[in-house]
Amino acid sequence: SEHSLGTGETDMVNRTYSNEDSLSRCNVAWLHRKMTDDIEYRTRFGDRVQKHLFNGGLLTVEKGLARVDKRAAQIDLAIIAESARWGDSKVSTPYTRQHWLTAVASVRSWISDRRDVLIQQFRGRNWFPSIDGPTLGHFGGRVPVGFTLTLSAPTGDIWYTTDGSDPRLIGGTLNPVAVKYTGGGGFNTVLAPENATKRAFVPTQAISDAWRGGASFDDSAWRLCTGSPGGIGFERGTGYDPYISLDVEADMYGRNATCYVRIPFNVTAEQRPAMSALTLRVRYDDAYVAYLNGTEVARKNFTGTPVWNSRATSSHSDSAAVVFEDVDITAHMSRLSVGANILAIHAMNSTTTNLDFLISAQLEATIPASGSPLTFTETTQVKARARSGSTWSAMSEAVYAVGPVAENLRITELMYHPLDTGDPNDPITEFVELTNIGSESINLNFVKFTRGISFTFPRLTLAPNQYTVVVADIPAFTAKYGQGIPIAGQYTGRLDNSGEGITLVDAAGAVIHNFRYKDGWYDMTDGDGFSLTVRDPRMADPNLYSDKQSWRPSALVNGSPGWDDTGYLPDPGSVVINEVLAHSHAEAADWIELHNTTDAPIEIGGWFLSDSDANETSRMKYRIAEGTVIPAGGYIVFYQNLHFGNPSDPGAIVPFALSENGEEVVLTSGQDGVLTGYRDYEDFGPSATGIAFGRHRKSDGSFNFVAMSVNTPGAANAYPLVGP
Repeated sequence: SEHSLGTGETDMVNRTYSNEDSLSRCNVAWLHRKMTDDIEYRTRFGDRVQKHLFNGGLLTVEKGLARVDKRAAQIDLAIIAESARWGDSKVSTPYTRQHWLTAVASVRSWISDRRDVLIQQFRGRNWFPSIDGPTLGHFGGRVPVGFTLTLSAPTGDIWYTTDGSDPRLIGGTLNPVAVKYTGGGGFNTVLAPENATKRAFVPTQAISDAWRGGASFDDSAWRLCTGSPGGIGFERGTGYDPYISLDVEADMYGRNATCYVRIPFNVTAEQRPAMSALTLRVRYDDAYVAYLNGTEVARKNFTGTPVWNSRATSSHSDSAAVVFEDVDITAHMSRLSVGANILAIHAMNSTTTNLDFLISAQLEATIPASGSPLTFTETTQVKARARSGSTWSAMSEAVYAVGPVAENLRITELMYHPLDTGDPNDPITEFVELTNIGSESINLNFVKFTRGISFTFPRLTLAPNQYTVVVADIPAFTAKYGQGIPIAGQYTGRLDNSGEGITLVDAAGAVIHNFRYKDGWYDMTDGDGFSLTVRDPRMADPNLYSDKQSWRPSALVNGSPGWDDTGYLPDPGSVVINEVLAHSHAEAADWIELHNTTDAPIEIGGWFLSDSDANETSRMKYRIAEGTVIPAGGYIVFYQNLHFGNPSDPGAIVPFALSENGEEVVLTSGQDGVLTGYRDYEDFGPSATGIAFGRHRKSDGSFNFVAMSVNTPGAANAYPLVGP
């Protein structure tokens, strides 16, 4: 309905364009119209209409009104200046705030009525199926284990699938895996559809009341109304045309405000005893009295006894007239007969010279279904269509997220920048590891990554404490990390080596994770072969995943896909390079002090000290003796002449000394002669003779590595040196 808002144009579906069949005038509308010649395109188009105009879709009345209200609030003050610019200079009476509020109300009213108008227009062009799609008793979202779903449709049988396929195959045949719904609850059966064949008559004098039904009556001379949309009326302006199949302007305008309508329908022997409710749905301008087999069952906007030239006693607005108004006539259900029945309507305009008139009705019965409803024990996607004969409805589909997936699924490891050899042909061995931290199994069906990488999980059940991974390249992953690791699938996209945002949502769209990792958190996870690992997924708040303190490097090179390496190494910051003397005096030796910042002893046997962080080999100059332990809160000092610079020490692989002109010191964990995932690093500038550099805690909790006022090897650091 582009361009129709506020222009008086209410039908853009049936609008014609000059030379519209010319390829040179090709546009989106032209392409769409050409493609609607194909039944498969019309089917897909109808599905999109169903998705967006119903069940909370983007084009539902509720969403449309919300957008109007939001935009109106945004420009509420600006409209004052705008109205002065474009309004006051062009009209004699200046616009006021009330003009603005009236305009907003008009737009809201237009949107409120628009969906039904649009559906009728689409059906008139055969762009939307003539039968309604199934109604899902609960439309998707998060549901508990054991949730039961009911489906209903006013016409035809309901066929559904739960494997993601369409109940209707290309060509209109039935999908062999589709199941016919016979579940519990109730569904509406249309006894007399809006587009049912009917007869209409504008009387010029009184006729027998037998026209109302319940007795023999010959209406063969009455005017015949067939096909969609099915309404009877006239329109001398714009508005009702999409609803009218039979135009009665010549019979009514200036002649009579009354129009009689007879709608025959049948009720089967199976239907009649099964009915639990009866509903009359009417679009009307301006009044009506309805009869079921000769008995009055409903009336609106008319008082008194109706006669052949009666008029409405009150009017019904055009905007309300096009919307179905439902009337419960269950109390009159006993008037139905097995076999032939008549729904008769005495429709009335307010005057004989009213510019428009409309009457259109549909009769529905509610019939409880037999059997068991759908019951969900895991996340399930339902796709359902109604089918009547060879006619299929548009598809109703929804995903039901079962179980505490958002509460218990956690990302636990990111291999965002695998070992970088500098070869552009290196295999892509990225992965993301996830685990179930809960006490019950969860089904990951339709859980998806929506930012950073793209991946939708298949129907995969994850037991408590079980891991799974999604990978960039399955063959490359298994070649590097081995067989037996549970792989959920292969994602598209790449994890950015520079860091990026990651978003993971459950099947209902609830956010599980929304965070940003950074390559600068730990150098060893940025191309050195170590992964970024959550310190404790059971304690980590998902809202804190953007914080470095929630992460650590993996214990081993290549990470730990599919298993937990917690406890192999202390957490980052547990053992620190605390104080360094690089310019010793006379016979004194340089030294490096390490500090255990925790309240538990830490064994560092097999770890390495070095004065170079250039590469893996350069970090392995001095290996700390096995069995070396730093007590809780304690210190240990390594001296150049006794340890890292002493060729006689078995750990001095490449003896080194510290430079008085500035230096770096790196501590790296190791096991069996292989570097592992703990690293601490400090660098410092030129140092004066006998002056050590050490860690100093600042007021914000961070540390500087600065010159110390007093050297304190083996003890807590003194204050920083002040002055020359």
